[in-house]
Amino acid sequence: MTICRQFLELRPAISQQLFRFLVVTTATIALMDHGFANVTGEGDVSPAGPTDLPIGGGTATADVIVGDDSFGRLTIDAPAFTDPLNSPNGFIGNMPFGVGQVTVSGFDLDQSAWDVDTLFTVGVFGQGFLDITTGGRISVGDDTGMQSVFTTGEIIIGDQLFSQGTVNVNGFASILETQTMTIGNLGFATLDVSNRGTLRSEFTRIGNEPDSIGRVTLTGLGTRWINSGTTNDDFVVGYEGRGTLGIFDQALATAAQDVIVGRDGGSRGTVRVSGQGSLWLIDDGSGSGGEDLDIGTSGVGEIFISAGGMIRASGTTTVGATSFVNLATGGVLNSGGVTLNGVIRGDGRIESELTIDGTGELRNAADATNLREYTYVTGEVTNGGLIESLGGEMEFESAVTNNFEIVARDAVMRFNGGLTNNGSLTLGGDTTIYGPVSNVGGGDIHVLSDSETLLVGDLTFSASSTLSLSIGDAPGTLDVLGLTDLGGAMLVLDYSAGVAAQEGDTYQILTSGDGLTGMFSNSQVGAGGLLWDIDIQSEAVFVTATALAVPTLAGDFDGDDDIDGFDFLSWQRGFGSSFGAGDLADWQAGYGTSPGPLAAATSAVPEPTSIALLMLGGVLAIGRRSRSAV
Repeated sequence: MTICRQFLELRPAISQQLFRFLVVTTATIALMDHGFANVTGEGDVSPAGPTDLPIGGGTATADVIVGDDSFGRLTIDAPAFTDPLNSPNGFIGNMPFGVGQVTVSGFDLDQSAWDVDTLFTVGVFGQGFLDITTGGRISVGDDTGMQSVFTTGEIIIGDQLFSQGTVNVNGFASILETQTMTIGNLGFATLDVSNRGTLRSEFTRIGNEPDSIGRVTLTGLGTRWINSGTTNDDFVVGYEGRGTLGIFDQALATAAQDVIVGRDGGSRGTVRVSGQGSLWLIDDGSGSGGEDLDIGTSGVGEIFISAGGMIRASGTTTVGATSFVNLATGGVLNSGGVTLNGVIRGDGRIESELTIDGTGELRNAADATNLREYTYVTGEVTNGGLIESLGGEMEFESAVTNNFEIVARDAVMRFNGGLTNNGSLTLGGDTTIYGPVSNVGGGDIHVLSDSETLLVGDLTFSASSTLSLSIGDAPGTLDVLGLTDLGGAMLVLDYSAGVAAQEGDTYQILTSGDGLTGMFSNSQVGAGGLLWDIDIQSEAVFVTATALAVPTLAGDFDGDDDIDGFDFLSWQRGFGSSFGAGDLADWQAGYGTSPGPLAAATSAVPEPTSIALLMLGGVLAIGRRSRSAV
């Protein structure tokens, strides 16, 4: 070490950074003369001496800083029988102009390792780059020795505003482990784990503070993130910032505590799980089933599950009103119960009971090549929002109770456990329904014009339910292969599509292969300014327009013995010389009047709440919310 002593004598005349670089470099050369190198520092690395920075492994006398305010590089590799580097703390890319690069590489009898007592940061204010490859390891904090559970220690990637931290964990037995892991504290952070690399932590935040961006990607069979969660803190993707977690190609991530995706207002959390065998397992393994998944607490949560990937939560899953789950090509959401306030859409399985609240939507469709999206739900479904299929296929293994709205157009709907319809069931296009459908709770079935609906099963109505058919160029038809019990339901012919009824018009509106029982509650239907006879035969129902209806109310422009939105449309379009030329003031004064028994035939259709809405749209709402297509 004669050269080092000469530099010590010259040290006052040499800048601190140059001295540091030369000392570390000469120490490296000296060690290489013996054929091995374990800890090698280049450039802006401190501590800088072969004693302070042990080149053969051992304990550093101070925090190890790589790239304090300029460029620095540290390499730790693993010849046999060398000790790991140990330091109180470690910082890579410390100050705003600091750029640090660290490589921990090698697996030969003993792992090449850097053990840090308390805090390890990649990108403090500057730029930090860390590669852990081919069996290298960085451990931060105290390990209990029991399943690598850490009681202390913290890793931060992308710490302060404008910082950048990039970490790559690649290869068999390559490990990054600690108690607390923050990816994107205030800065920008990426963490990639691949080729059987491993992360271990107790609790995690990805995208912690506002304006932070954190991204974690796990790729490949054998790649794992084990988050044991013994501290009872949540695993959060998007705490106040933007967080992204990707699990691909048979990788595995576990969380033994509750998980939140999109926690606080302004945050956005995104999770992608793709590939057969790719799994995010939210379960502590105790069998108690208490680990929940919350998608969009106050922020926005986005979940994408595709190509057979799975998210499995032993507790409940909640999808917030501004959040969604997108299923594609067989994605699976498995949970102890799903509450939906946002949207679940697409092609895949929901292996859970499902409760859809007022703002919730379950949707699928046909894609541009006319391939059906297929949605399969295993548990019981209670719908207080919207279930909609536009060209897709939905299958419900257990009972479905609809308390608000189901829409099916050119769709296939399989209710294997039966459908109890207490709300609105709107059917259009070429639609097929499988399973018994019961409307005993006051449900409405509305068949759109120019559509053909086939029901493979029995159909049951009650006195509080309604069968409504729209009349366009042709009426909607409902064909039932099973038994139909009319049960005293109301029959409504909806002429809001704007087609003028003509005396003598006859429509077959319902067929029932196993026969018809019961009657409609109204013996005649007032619609389109005409009276209609109802002819119920053994297996079919026909309606025939017989004569002009005589209005008994001023403002009853369509002659159906009430004053509602249909009368406004008749006045607006002038249908029928007897009724269409009346005074709008009569309609305004009598709106909502329904004195006669025939009024029930049309009053079942929800009315607009203001004249302004009708004048703006000129189209009467037909009993369902306006919803965008999937």
